[in-house]
Amino acid sequence: MTMELQEAQKLVLSYMNEAADEYQKVPGSAMLIRYVRSSYQNDPVRSAIELILVVFFVRYLLAPSYSTHRQNFVTLSEEEIDDLVDEWTPEPLVAPLTAFEESVQEKLPVIVGMSGPKSKLANGRTVTNLASYNYYNLVANEHIKEKAIETLRTYGVGPCGPPQFYGTQDVHMKTEADVASHLGTEACIVYAQSFSTISSVIPAFSKRGDIIVADKACNYAIRKGLQICRSTIRWYEHNDMEDLERVLQRVVKEQARKPLTRRFIVTEGLFETVGDCVDLPKVVELRLRYKFRLILDETWSFGVLGRTGRGVTEAQNVDSSSVDMIVGSLSGPLCAGGGFCAGSTDIVEHQRISAAAYTFPPPFQL
Repeated sequence: MTMELQEAQKLVLSYMNEAADEYQKVPGSAMLIRYVRSSYQNDPVRSAIELILVVFFVRYLLAPSYSTHRQNFVTLSEEEIDDLVDEWTPEPLVAPLTAFEESVQEKLPVIVGMSGPKSKLANGRTVTNLASYNYYNLVANEHIKEKAIETLRTYGVGPCGPPQFYGTQDVHMKTEADVASHLGTEACIVYAQSFSTISSVIPAFSKRGDIIVADKACNYAIRKGLQICRSTIRWYEHNDMEDLERVLQRVVKEQARKPLTRRFIVTEGLFETVGDCVDLPKVVELRLRYKFRLILDETWSFGVLGRTGRGVTEAQNVDSSSVDMIVGSLSGPLCAGGGFCAGSTDIVEHQRISAAAYTFPPPFQL
């Protein structure tokens, strides 16, 4: 038995020697052997992975081919198909209304005619409409109607393109100049959508690593902008100037030994979710003291507050130059569409290439 085992070993060794001799005749074999030996010596795990990949590659090459178009499904007769179709009951696309939802739907008021501050309902009653943006009933103004018809006949319904792709017209530039002149700022930029204005202005300036201090009562559009920019957010209690100062002091202390970053205070002029106004003079005082930039959302205060409708800056006697960015809406009291951001020329021009809602919006609406 021992003799047979020794003979078998000698036979295997002879085969291996013959295979090695034949392999060494292949050009480049010596280089490959040296590579494998050095690789195994330095990193045996790598050699094992490479061996597995080689085996898989050889197995893949030697595997029999198969057709991907081979039909391996069960063939049903026409009668079986008809039976399955008859048995199938589709689920409703919309769940049926509950009794409560039906009662609410029956009580919904139906407005007859134009919507305005005073609206007539289908039941004949005239009520005060608190859900309309048409605060001043500008929609019913005959002069505005005539100008709207004239604009449609001159420009159509829009330029059919974003501002940066041949979508900017002279009326857009004039609107920007008029808003800047009205607010007393150097320049202004107009956006196609009101909601996306503030949510695009914030990430255009504040990036990852920057600091934003925001009021806890900020509206949803501001919160989307804060979410998109991925900056570090610090909240302060609503309209609590003492808490705001504490947060600013903490931020300044934390960032004292760190690389310099951009720092912003974001708040609203007239708060959408609460209904009160910001203490703007105090906010401006704190932002100058602690060297923060101020982004003020006047979506609901522009055209409403102030003697001439300039917003909370006019109502609280604050110079517009004290606010870095004044963001507002043209779809509120003006009954139009779009939004704007007013400030210095550098701030406005930066948005023309960095604000996503300006560079890639739907076409302007006139």
